[in-house]
Amino acid sequence: MKKLFFTLTSLLILTFLFGCLGDAEYGTVDRHGEIIDVDRAANRILVNDLEEGRIWVDLSDIDDPGRFHSPLEVNVWLDGPVLESDPAQGKAKKVEVIK
Repeated sequence: MKKLFFTLTSLLILTFLFGCLGDAEYGTVDRHGEIIDVDRAANRILVNDLEEGRIWVDLSDIDDPGRFHSPLEVNVWLDGPVLESDPAQGKAKKVEVIK
């Protein structure tokens, strides 16, 4: 019984550790919000982040940018500076669809 408990506990800990490593290379999410507009010609999406405001996100370095549409909830990791225009503008390093 102790051996079974030890094995299950070890598997649970390993699963937790490997699950936490998934997005370690990207760090914390820069923007979280809903896609409210898609500009296919410019290859960008407009994300409404309730805390940070709206931002045009350039998708030029993202695989399959055609999969993004309104309304989708997304997490965005940005690459480089954010232009503080209205709305703001930034380049995506990664975009993850939440729902």
